[in-house]
Amino acid sequence: MDLGAGRRGVDMGPSAIRIAGLNQAIKLLGYEVSDAGNVPVRPAESIERTSPRAHFLPQIAEAAEELASMVEAG
Repeated sequence: MDLGAGRRGVDMGPSAIRIAGLNQAIKLLGYEVSDAGNVPVRPAESIERTSPRAHFLPQIAEAAEELASMVEAG
């Protein structure tokens, strides 16, 4: 997600991993890989900033909790 980052484009990481075939390469090494998709995150432009220093902190925490739930569900 781009929230909290000083530069746009960070949200492209999961797509880059998929396009590079990293999941398949890890599977070839004998590991189990599960891709549950992306964690939904609203774009920064659609969120009102509530703090001048901790930009988007509630949304970042919410996304982290969602990711933790996805990982735990396996």
